[in-house]
Amino acid sequence: MNEDKSARYHKRRRRAAVASVAWSAGLLAFLAATPGAVGLRELAGSLAAWLGLPPLLVPTTTVVVFVLALALLHEAGAIPIAFYRTFLLEHRFGLSNEAPGRWLSDQLKGLLLSAAFSAAGFAALYVAIQLWPSWWWVAAGAGFAAIAVVLARLAPVLLLPIFFKFRPLRREDLRQRLVALSRRAGVQVLDACEWQLSDRTKKANAALTGLGRTRRILVSDTLLAHHTDDEIEVILAHEIGHHVRGDIWKGIALESAA
Repeated sequence: MNEDKSARYHKRRRRAAVASVAWSAGLLAFLAATPGAVGLRELAGSLAAWLGLPPLLVPTTTVVVFVLALALLHEAGAIPIAFYRTFLLEHRFGLSNEAPGRWLSDQLKGLLLSAAFSAAGFAALYVAIQLWPSWWWVAAGAGFAAIAVVLARLAPVLLLPIFFKFRPLRREDLRQRLVALSRRAGVQVLDACEWQLSDRTKKANAALTGLGRTRRILVSDTLLAHHTDDEIEVILAHEIGHHVRGDIWKGIALESAA
C-alpha cells in the first residue's frame, strides 16, 4: 500500500471510529435526556417479574435484563459501523480475505461474550451497591482487577481459540530464537505458536498473550510468509517490551481505579 492509499485508509478508519463513539455517546445522551431509560427499566422490571423468580432475585434480574436490552439497542447501530470499518473498508483496500459469513460469525460470538460478561458484571455491581452502600466502589474496583487478571490468563487458552486457530510454530529455529529472546528479557513463555490469520486478513501480526504459565508467543502466518526471521524477532521484541515494562499490570490498575 503506497503512502497516499495508506493515508486514505487510515483517514476512513478514523472517521468510522469517530462515528462509533458518536453513536455510543448519542444513544446514552438520548436515553438520559428522554424517558427512554425509564421505559427500558420498566420493561426490564416487567420481564423479570414475569419470569416468576423469587422476589429476592427480581431486582438483580431486572439489572441483567436492562443491560442486555441496552446492549442489543446499542448493537443495532454499532454493527453497521463495524461492518463498514472492519469488513467493507478492509476489502476495498485489498487487506482482507474474510468471507461475510466468517465476519458475521465472529461478530455474533463477540456479542454473546460481551453480553454475558456485561450482564454478570453489572449484576455483581448492583449486589455490591446493596451490600456496601458506602464502599461499593472499592469492591467494584477490586472485582474488576481480579476479573481482568483471570481473563488475561485465560485469553490464550480459552478466549482466543473461540475466534482463531493456532498450531505449534513449525519453523523450529525461529521458535527457539523467539523463546530464547523472551527468556533473556526475563519473560517466561510456554511456547511459540503460529496464528492462522491468512483466511481473514493480509495484515501481519504478532503478540505475546497471557500471564504467568499461560503466556505464549503468537506469530501470524501472514507475518511468517512475508518477513525474515530477523524482522520477526524485532517485531516480537516490541511486544516483549510491554511485558517487561509491566504495561498490562499498569493498564489493569488504571482501569480498576477508573
